[in-house]
Amino acid sequence: MRFYTYLGIMILTWVTTSMNGCGSPMHSAKSSSSNSGSIDNGIELFSKVQTILERDCASCHHSGGTSASFQLTEAGFISNGLIQPGLPNQSKIIFRLKNYQNSTTSSNNMPMGRPQISDADYQLIYSWILEMSPAQSPFMCDEKSLNYTAIAASDAKRLSMRQYKNTLTDLFANALGTNTAASIVNTALGSVFLPQDTGVLFKRENNLFNADHAQAYFEIADRIASTLSSNHAQTVVSYFIRLDPGLCVDTTISSLSVVCRNQLVKNLGARAYRRPLRLAEDRLMGPQGIIDESASLLEEFNGASVQQALNQILFRLFMAPHFLLQMEDQNLLTTNVQNSGVYTLNSFAVANRLSYRFWNTMPDEGLWSLALREDLSSDTGYLRALDYVMTQTSKLNDSLREYYNEWLKLDRTPQFNVNSRFALIANNVQFNSALRTDMINEVEELGAFVTIQGQGFDDLFTSDVSFARSANLLALYRQSTPAPTNVTSANAVRFPATERAGLLTRAAFLISGSEFANPIIRGYHVRKEILCQTLGAPPANAVEIFNNVPVPHEASTRDKVVIKTSGTSCVGCHSIINPLGFALSNYNSFGTYINQEPIFSQTSNAISTYVPITSAVDLSALLGNGVRAQNGIDYSRLIAQQQSAKVCFAEKYMSYSFGRPVDKTKDACRLEKIYNNLDESGRLLDLIRSSALDYEFRLRKINP
Repeated sequence: MRFYTYLGIMILTWVTTSMNGCGSPMHSAKSSSSNSGSIDNGIELFSKVQTILERDCASCHHSGGTSASFQLTEAGFISNGLIQPGLPNQSKIIFRLKNYQNSTTSSNNMPMGRPQISDADYQLIYSWILEMSPAQSPFMCDEKSLNYTAIAASDAKRLSMRQYKNTLTDLFANALGTNTAASIVNTALGSVFLPQDTGVLFKRENNLFNADHAQAYFEIADRIASTLSSNHAQTVVSYFIRLDPGLCVDTTISSLSVVCRNQLVKNLGARAYRRPLRLAEDRLMGPQGIIDESASLLEEFNGASVQQALNQILFRLFMAPHFLLQMEDQNLLTTNVQNSGVYTLNSFAVANRLSYRFWNTMPDEGLWSLALREDLSSDTGYLRALDYVMTQTSKLNDSLREYYNEWLKLDRTPQFNVNSRFALIANNVQFNSALRTDMINEVEELGAFVTIQGQGFDDLFTSDVSFARSANLLALYRQSTPAPTNVTSANAVRFPATERAGLLTRAAFLISGSEFANPIIRGYHVRKEILCQTLGAPPANAVEIFNNVPVPHEASTRDKVVIKTSGTSCVGCHSIINPLGFALSNYNSFGTYINQEPIFSQTSNAISTYVPITSAVDLSALLGNGVRAQNGIDYSRLIAQQQSAKVCFAEKYMSYSFGRPVDKTKDACRLEKIYNNLDESGRLLDLIRSSALDYEFRLRKINP
């Protein structure tokens, strides 16, 4: 029978497909934000500016071009941090056009390698920025786009690998205890090949399903069902019957009555499918056409012991599309809105969306109870369920840690290339895979802590709270007191105020994997992941050029990089990458705070001398004229204040939350709602919550 169930799982390939987002073209229609706040001729003025920029900038600044691409719209310039509305003297574009490298005649002014723009065109751009409202949104939200016809049809979504693992564990965690349930699931998962999710930006985007998935699901279901029925049958049976015992009195499996078997199937099946089992009048895809799910599962008791029946029931549930997918088919929907193919999700479908978006797992008993007794598709019921979800911080913690891990690309944290020089400066710290994991966990925990504690976006970059616990990570940070197991604002261990604060000064963000720090990689990481600003591809022979430039042996890493990237083919990009890395010069190649940089002997692995470190940087070309940072702490604070950083965070979180790439045009109103929670008084927890206050969260469109 299991063989046929295995074949049946291939039906998933018919109902799961990848979710593809659409990117906005660079040369979008000339338009201005509906809430721009510009003076009466603002639209006409920007139209003239747009013509200038298309003529002089678009040839390089387009997707696939030699320089960073951006949308030639008012919102595009704001969101990319190129202008500060109402403040031309603080806008990067003004600085780059006339004052780059502190020279009004520099050949490095934009556009590079071409005649500079005329004074009249420069004044037109200056006036355009000056006349914009400082409160202008970086997103072009058009309220008219918020209607039912704008909702795209969606396919059934496969649980991500993280969600699948969490669901298997949480289904039995209350019955067996979390540790026992997790051990059973981890053992099963560790014995098979299960393809990993690989989305464009976030793993949630991945919705592929193939034969490898089917084979893995089969083996995992078989192993877990066998383990539970052999070793934990009585515990599992008793727990699920008692969730709603009905008329069942005795849950002893040796004498389990028909009434009790009914309750077992009803309760266990409902939790596995995350909704009540269907009755006979409801349709289910399959050869029988119309099926009573409870009766079908009860058939497993025919001629079998309770243990045998439990084994087969569990296996069937684990292999069912309604376990492996977020089905949301028409049996989970109610009213068709205006005959448009758009349906309102019922209470159980809403509970599922909430739990998998914010918890990465199935609804718990509290959310299940809300779905049973209230209409979660109504405003009152929905908000009550959303508030409940946001208060379950231990569950919320999982998705937050996943988001911060994937946003910051922590899986790319380098392994350690430990050699004699590396060991010499390591000061007895043991660099191994365990320490690398500790570094990654620290950053995840920092992000989740700042969010759950009700702090704001700035705190991600300025928090001095330590999450170091292992001896090696404490030694790396030169800290003597480990962080508590459960960190709060009251019991937190804090770093020295002058040494470390926020994400950018944590080891996982700083390590290079070798004995030499890499300010270029650090700067590129900030630019790409924190500011969402890309660069054109380097020359094909960039590495060769870099390696062949001679530098003084006793120069600092910063001075060597300046010399090696000062050539005409390098300086254009490195002038806006290097300062972002140089600001972190006080942290060595694995994140320890230092005031002097060791220089190794040319003839041995000994340290021959030390050179002073300079971390002060001029960020005018990146963040606006006159913007400077003195050290990593100052620099982190400035990055947190950048509109481009906040826009980037809003776009990345929306992409993660919705499990698809962002469309900056169609999603402008959603993005604006998220972005508005990133001001100085905004809480990240409110931002997270606002992503579910979307007009279509409780709706789904199904193609006829």
